[in-house]
Amino acid sequence: MKKTPQQPSDDTPSEILPPENATSDATPSAAISAEEIEALRQKAQLADVNWDKYLRLAADFENYKKRAVREREEVARRERDQMVLKLLPMMDALDRGLEAASNQPQSVTDGLKLVRNMFAQLLADCGAQEIPAEGVPFDPESHHALTQEHSETVAEGVVMTVMRKGYRMGNRVLRAADVIVSAGAKS
Repeated sequence: MKKTPQQPSDDTPSEILPPENATSDATPSAAISAEEIEALRQKAQLADVNWDKYLRLAADFENYKKRAVREREEVARRERDQMVLKLLPMMDALDRGLEAASNQPQSVTDGLKLVRNMFAQLLADCGAQEIPAEGVPFDPESHHALTQEHSETVAEGVVMTVMRKGYRMGNRVLRAADVIVSAGAKS
């Protein structure tokens, strides 16, 4: 059986079919006036403007959230750096104490070494790393030259002695190492 558009099929609901007495050139009962069309155009333009504003606001808010996260991370990094800088003189004191404890009983030296190692681990856990200095070429970004001395055994421009250790956090130098640099052999 061949179906025509006017013939309802068994599976087509009757409410979506046109009425039987309707013609194909039927006009709606109420025509849309030019004023109503213009009002709809204006509303569509306003909706487009509001949608654009919404998208810009949403993008601005996402940028704000990202910027706030970056700023919080930067504040935390600076605070951590400041805390480590305040702890470094204590590490220096422990190192000097170990040097001076050479004539003390072994138990005192062992106890001081234990405290120093625990403190060094704390600094490492915070991200602080000791800057290599002795025996390496002088680097003005990570070494602070206190003086130059002549040396027959150390080449010119190489760090001979570390007076105070330097530390870095990642690529940032927290404190430059105070060093004595070789001026080479006397001529």
